[in-house]
Amino acid sequence: MAVKILFKHLIIISLTAFLGAIASAEELDASAEKATTGADTSAVTATAIELPKNVQPRPNAGHNFYLFANHSWVSEVEIPADSLSAGALNEARERTEAEIARIEADLLARTWPEGSAEHQYQIFYHAFLDERRVNRRGLKPIRDSLQRIRLAQSHHDIAAFMGNNWPYAGGLFDISLKVSQQEGRAYIPKLGLARPLFGLSEIYLRDDAHAIALRAQGADMLEQLLRRGSGRFGVRKRVQAVMALETQLARLAPDANAERDPARSQPLLLAGELAELAPDFPWTHYLRAHGLAADTRLSLAPFDDLGAIADIFARTPVAVWRDYLSLRLMIRYGAYLSEDVAIMTESLGQLRAATLRPLPSRAERASDFAQWMVPNVLARQYVERHLTEETVRSVEAMAEEIRAAYRRRLENADWLSRQTRIAALEKLECLAFMIGVPPDWHTSSTVPGADGDVFSAVFQKFRTRHVSTLARYHEHPPGGMRDVATLRQNISFSPLQVGAYYLPRLNMIVLPAAYLQPPFFDPEADIAENYGALGTTLGHEIGHAFDDQGSQFDPTGAFENWWTPKDRARFDQLAADLSAQFTGFDAAPGVPLDPQLTLGENFSDLAGIETARDAMLAAGARQETPMDDATRRAMLQRFFLSYAGKRRRVRRPETDRQFAPRDRHSPPDLRTNIILSNIDAWYDAFEIHQTDAFYRTPQDRLTIWPAPD
Repeated sequence: MAVKILFKHLIIISLTAFLGAIASAEELDASAEKATTGADTSAVTATAIELPKNVQPRPNAGHNFYLFANHSWVSEVEIPADSLSAGALNEARERTEAEIARIEADLLARTWPEGSAEHQYQIFYHAFLDERRVNRRGLKPIRDSLQRIRLAQSHHDIAAFMGNNWPYAGGLFDISLKVSQQEGRAYIPKLGLARPLFGLSEIYLRDDAHAIALRAQGADMLEQLLRRGSGRFGVRKRVQAVMALETQLARLAPDANAERDPARSQPLLLAGELAELAPDFPWTHYLRAHGLAADTRLSLAPFDDLGAIADIFARTPVAVWRDYLSLRLMIRYGAYLSEDVAIMTESLGQLRAATLRPLPSRAERASDFAQWMVPNVLARQYVERHLTEETVRSVEAMAEEIRAAYRRRLENADWLSRQTRIAALEKLECLAFMIGVPPDWHTSSTVPGADGDVFSAVFQKFRTRHVSTLARYHEHPPGGMRDVATLRQNISFSPLQVGAYYLPRLNMIVLPAAYLQPPFFDPEADIAENYGALGTTLGHEIGHAFDDQGSQFDPTGAFENWWTPKDRARFDQLAADLSAQFTGFDAAPGVPLDPQLTLGENFSDLAGIETARDAMLAAGARQETPMDDATRRAMLQRFFLSYAGKRRRVRRPETDRQFAPRDRHSPPDLRTNIILSNIDAWYDAFEIHQTDAFYRTPQDRLTIWPAPD
């Protein structure tokens, strides 16, 4: 039985998404593995590794360390026909999925007490498999909503339906949950632009052959859906009108740099004040339908021109909005309707995700559904089998070793004033690690709708979530301020995620259980291999607390400046120097790398390697066997090779081009070659010479936080 871990289900109600943008997802990136060639770094351009036949002879370490470390793998790897990429992260996810499949098969084969989480899982799984029952209902579960859309006669009617939550279809805007520092860390609504029907705004704006083909393919899928849900008359022209609408909106979507800038997402206003910013949208109807009063305080996403978006709304005919909302409704709930509609929406979902996998079987979708409805059941058994107390202790010890390395470097940063250094050290000490599982994740209650009716269960889950969200808007923090420790206890994530990330508004790093496996962590591996892989990840994530974005949050996660102007100017110059090293490269074939967009990740890569190396040597020095120069050099070699090894990935060029414009990560070869060219120990470990492509003179090497003498 094949089981895919669909992260949209595993973390769909995760509070992490509501607590601000994730500053890093160290192994949840969308970057592609690349190789670089050339005799001079000023002339090097990143080119995608497409097929093994294009692999050159193994270069020396200083010419292309990424390919030096991964040459055998790159020479032999083949991207599976149904995959977009291959690499270390793919391998870990595949192992996790295989283990979850075994766990699920065992769960489904056993008899569980009625009312238990396992029994609920079985109910949802088998209910979804009951295709005959689902098909008999057809579109009946959403027929009333489709009729309401068809009866909309005005823009006020359209806005009211967009804000409606019974059932919620989305629309022009999305409202999510955010923690507001200005409101005493109360939960407030955040207004943002809805995700396009095709997933990415760039698909509408690019004119290359791949994007044109995607639009044509997507238009065919939308026509099928609209014909099924809203009649056969003039479907093609109606879909073209919807796509023209979304193209206009795509041009006004916030760019990737704006989305990663916390200063752009801070403005607060009363809901009733939206009419002053964008008078052409009927905000009262929209917010009332969503359950929000005019005196509700809300946060705005980084809109460049909210008024222009409202103007598009007013100028677009009601008939086009009816089709737009009908499509959104069917896409949101299609997976739970009759099989013909489910296949249509699954096909569109694959286009949105740019996946080449065959359409999932109904059994696979039943697994996805059950995991979403009862998310902790399989994860709990995975953790019991694979996350040992010894592993948690080892990772905690490594994390504290790296924290100590950061502490030594911050104390040695003579370019920082005493005031800023004290604040930085306080933030470092307040930083928390959440390893393996979220707090209170074992708690489970009866899932509403566990009576065998798929759509009723889905509808009830959405409704329960919305009621809970509205209730949070009216919560008042005790004493006028909710502390960060309380917020940390409310976080939810899946232990089955294969990734690590830093949450700036919580000043906390999350390492889910499934990430703690090879090649990222192996309890049987030696210290150099683990510090080169997991250690550099931990160092990277701590680095995000002090990068160009994370450094704008204080020790408790509040958006507050703790830098003196002089210190900030020095920091900004260091960031500019690092960005200059990444200038002139490609993020994907024909797509220039934006060093400002990738600055936070590049910054954290460099800081992470520096501190993980320090921590490894400090831990190694405490081992029983003293280290001579040869032992130290061999340890450093394994450390750097392990770092490059976890970066290995090859990816299809067309996929790179699709995601590169918003990818905050540099290509993996640059994350290896450029970053290591700043590390003195790398030169010594591999005897890098001036004639090597990535040789950098000592005075040109950057260090984020200087090492103690």
